[in-house]
Amino acid sequence: MDGQIVLLIISAAIFISYALYITYTYGIQKSISASWYKLPNNWRFIFTFTLWGFAIPVMIVGDSALFFMAGGLICFVGAAASFRDLSMTYKVHMVGAYGGVLLGFAAIVINLGYYILPSISALAIVIIWFTVKHKIWWIEITAFSTVLIALILDNI
Repeated sequence: MDGQIVLLIISAAIFISYALYITYTYGIQKSISASWYKLPNNWRFIFTFTLWGFAIPVMIVGDSALFFMAGGLICFVGAAASFRDLSMTYKVHMVGAYGGVLLGFAAIVINLGYYILPSISALAIVIIWFTVKHKIWWIEITAFSTVLIALILDNI
């Protein structure tokens, strides 16, 4: 199996495991980031580990400036986990979150040449926004999944 696919499988396994653990233990949260506040203090590091475990393989496998910046911004989200506590932490967290998603989608279109996948995901995000409870959680799940699916398709 190709090393890049292995990295993407590890990335997906880490992210999916965290999302399932949070859902099973605490229920679906307002957002993935909000789940950090549900974790016991001595287990909050798993949020950072999860985002870094997702983002660093994306930075490596994406092999472009856009994917590198997208992953780097998601790493900032993991580092600025306590976004409710300080104004600066909130700003870093939100710039990382929105910037990471937007640059990830831009990288899919510009670097991989895939238009249909991010278009379908963007439509799904609009539908989620108007119809689903815990909309930010599901939008984040959609965004993370879109990046992973695009990179897996590009490497098979």
